[in-house]
Amino acid sequence: MPGYNISNPVSSEVDTVQFGFLSTEDILSISVKQIVNPVTFDGNGSPRDGGLYDSALGPFTRSIA
Repeated sequence: MPGYNISNPVSSEVDTVQFGFLSTEDILSISVKQIVNPVTFDGNGSPRDGGLYDSALGPFTRSIA
């Protein structure tokens, strides 16, 4: 980035923060992920997009703790 100097930081201030709640219907409408890939893991053991362990579904572990 031209003109940007890391040794001279630009300060900023947050004016407001607002929190809210989602309704049950809102949560259900954004919590759906279609599984479209029958292959669960790639050759390196990483989850495949659209598969059962797609990272969009959240974290997973291979062991039960």
